[in-house]
Amino acid sequence: MYPNKILLIPLIGIILLVVYISVPWTSSSIPLSITQHELWPFALERAWSSVFRYERPLDPFLANLMESGLLKLKDHQVEYQMTRPSKENVCDGVDAVVYIMTMLTTDDTERRKVMRKLLFDKANLPSNHNVIHRYVVGRYPANRTYQQNLIDEMKAHDDIIFVNYEEVYGKNYIKWHAMHEWHMKHCPQAKTFIKIDDDTAIYLKRTFQWLDRDFGGIIKNTTEYFVCNAFSTDSPPIRDVDSKWFVSYEQLDKNFVRYCSGPAVITTNETVAKLIKTQEKVRFEPVDDAFYTGIVREEAGVGLYGFHGIDNPGNGCSNDGLPFYISKHYGPGRKKPQARGPARPVTGPARLSISIFEAGRPVWAGPGQPGPLTTPGLLIFH
Repeated sequence: MYPNKILLIPLIGIILLVVYISVPWTSSSIPLSITQHELWPFALERAWSSVFRYERPLDPFLANLMESGLLKLKDHQVEYQMTRPSKENVCDGVDAVVYIMTMLTTDDTERRKVMRKLLFDKANLPSNHNVIHRYVVGRYPANRTYQQNLIDEMKAHDDIIFVNYEEVYGKNYIKWHAMHEWHMKHCPQAKTFIKIDDDTAIYLKRTFQWLDRDFGGIIKNTTEYFVCNAFSTDSPPIRDVDSKWFVSYEQLDKNFVRYCSGPAVITTNETVAKLIKTQEKVRFEPVDDAFYTGIVREEAGVGLYGFHGIDNPGNGCSNDGLPFYISKHYGPGRKKPQARGPARPVTGPARLSISIFEAGRPVWAGPGQPGPLTTPGLLIFH
């Protein structure tokens, strides 16, 4: 552990912000995305991480699971390590792998607990496809016990890929590549590759119903594609140097090509293999979803298809009554969904399950959004 005295400034600032927000405001005074009682540990954890680092050598348990990964781009390459599966035959008979980009913070650890019970419960998985999931995490030295916490979670659930790189938004492209590399090394025969963020709810049973229908025919007769909430037009990069999405003119001197909004992306093993090869001819750009599903995808000649059931609730059904709605992103800054029809507060275990995607805000259940658990493990998408 070592202190960084210069970085005490943001620590003091964040503590003052916490004190300011802790004043008992009325609901109309200030809109918050997280509740007061949850803000204290969240803010202090992030503040502490800017001042103290607890990076230690890898625990022997983790070190013994490590394998090498190599990300090659036109202008640079990155060597990294990630954990291999504990079982060599992990993907025997597997049709699809769902990869969840997440972190080792306290909040994200709680989300994983909920996602295991909710999204990946047998009741919410397709009966005609064998689907497994893997959480993808990086180092988190802000927490001195993060390695032991990670080991305990890996031993309990065996569903985590640890990438030996520190969690920084600008390094997310390494985690994307690690997912690609891990899939092609250990699950190359698993046709379907799904990537989601940990603040995204996805109803996998219905997702595969639509996949079996080629998403209404849009991917018929093709094995290389991205299906997602696609941006409709080319969008300009953010040039504000203070933004985490900042892209310099040296990195990209034109608009982005069409790409996927990253919280839910559906693709194939053939697409992933093609991207790994194609990216060697592409210059780096730091916005990870725009890079892989836009720039590299276009260079590879892979199609991009928007499906209006992704991150778009309440937009109807097919002619035979199958709802389009399959996923919803509840990320920072998203407006709380409004219940329609008879609404009722969610309490108890159901409250925990839903609030985790709402960053702690009170949630009301009703048609058009993920509803309460009427039975353990049952996810309701209307």
